[in-house]
Amino acid sequence: MKVSVLMPTYNDSKYIGRAIESVLSQRGVDVELIIINDGSTDETEEVVHSYKDERIKYIKQENKGQLDALLNGSRLVSGDFVCLFHSDDLLTDEFVFKRNTTRILERNLDGVYSDYITMDEKCRETGILKVHRDFGEKALRKLIQYSGSNVIGDPFFTKKNVFFRCIVKNYIIWNQPYWFAVDGGKIHLLRLEYIDQPWYKYRVYEGNYARSDIGKFVAVNGVIRTITDLSKFYRVPLASFRYIHRLPTSLIVRRSRSSYERYRAQVCAFTRKVFKGYGIDPDSNVYYQALLSFYEKESDVRLEIDNKLINETPLLLGKDVSVFYNMLLNDKLPGLYKLFLKTALKGSFEVVIDKDFEKKVGMILKFLNFSAPVLTR
Repeated sequence: MKVSVLMPTYNDSKYIGRAIESVLSQRGVDVELIIINDGSTDETEEVVHSYKDERIKYIKQENKGQLDALLNGSRLVSGDFVCLFHSDDLLTDEFVFKRNTTRILERNLDGVYSDYITMDEKCRETGILKVHRDFGEKALRKLIQYSGSNVIGDPFFTKKNVFFRCIVKNYIIWNQPYWFAVDGGKIHLLRLEYIDQPWYKYRVYEGNYARSDIGKFVAVNGVIRTITDLSKFYRVPLASFRYIHRLPTSLIVRRSRSSYERYRAQVCAFTRKVFKGYGIDPDSNVYYQALLSFYEKESDVRLEIDNKLINETPLLLGKDVSVFYNMLLNDKLPGLYKLFLKTALKGSFEVVIDKDFEKKVGMILKFLNFSAPVLTR
């Protein structure tokens, strides 16, 4: 059995050496380590090149974000299993991959997950990060109850076919939890199982990417997308956010105005909760402002979009959130994105386009997390 390890890295020269050694020391399985340097400006490349091991495959790209790096690295995957492993983390012991692959094969699973051991900058263990143990419907309910934050964690360990069939699209392309997808009006889940023995050590320290402004922006973009998806299936009483009820998706289509308003109110309430949880001031940038206004304010605006504007606008996906963030900061947003944000500041809206552009405009709206009705002329 062979395990392909995807390791995106950015300015982690201080920790990546230990991470590399943690992977290469695995016993009982073959390993290939795919390191994708996402435009590091420190000595990360020098550290990687100091390891003369044919199991290491190295890619360097300009800084486009972790998800884009993962997509770039996925083309080199050749193993039977695929694992996401961050360059400042560690594995718990030398037999992690052997145990995980054995469990997956014996139980005919798509993948496994576990709790995380937390550690500090000096690799000292500091505690256990508990994940949700009951997979399936209960995990979905927890996911929306926790405002779209992944209740089982992002580092995945799955079969190769599952990685390419599901994870590339769900997690890498669209920046959402890797273990579920919405397709054809239904929610589809992977066959995952919780294992008692933690296999992953997660480093928690002040310099964590997740604590930076851009790290929060990337995370928020993903969790809000998860909320907009799951709110089509689950209703949460806004007064308490405690009880969750399953709904058929037909209740929130545009034809039922009251249900669409209820949907928007729920997404708005969750968005405010997400901002508070991440310590974000909604007025800190125009995207946050537009997101809240779209779901909070009722408007009868109908946008007639010109074909030329759609053609000239590049398509950004969930993996491109960091690129979008830099465009936003430097006031270089493409035309259609700028138009949608400007309009959303005034409230909800409808979009009218030629049918040929329905897919592209729908994907742009999905990226921005605006659940706006799209009408064709």
